[in-house]
Amino acid sequence: MTKFWNNVVISVTFVAITFLLVCGIFFMLPKNVDAQIGLGTELLPGNFGGRVLASRVCTCTQGCLLLYIGPPKGGFKIWCPPPPPGTLTFMFWTIAPYRWQLGLQGLVMPCMMSGPWYCYMSGGGNYMFMTGTSFLN
Repeated sequence: MTKFWNNVVISVTFVAITFLLVCGIFFMLPKNVDAQIGLGTELLPGNFGGRVLASRVCTCTQGCLLLYIGPPKGGFKIWCPPPPPGTLTFMFWTIAPYRWQLGLQGLVMPCMMSGPWYCYMSGGGNYMFMTGTSFLN
């Protein structure tokens, strides 16, 4: 009789361990996947992509441009020309309205405009570390 109960205990233990392993694997599966799109928000480093909808020259910030990039993942961005610390720009160098941009962004940087006797902050956006551009609209 004890051999019977030993087999029952072993079987129940095996089923319980298997159940726990299956449940553990199920709960460890990802609920959300963020690959290539990243987790960058408007205030944090990450990536961006979309069409340039508007641009403005930041006259006191060494020839930088304040760009408004539209969907799918846009916002206000600052593009600066080389030499360093400029934005590493790939492909066609067309930083103009209605051109596509795709790249990596840093933290928020101000856009400084020149006044009569001083420079003042006129908005700002995420600094673009690198960007790839499109030739066609």
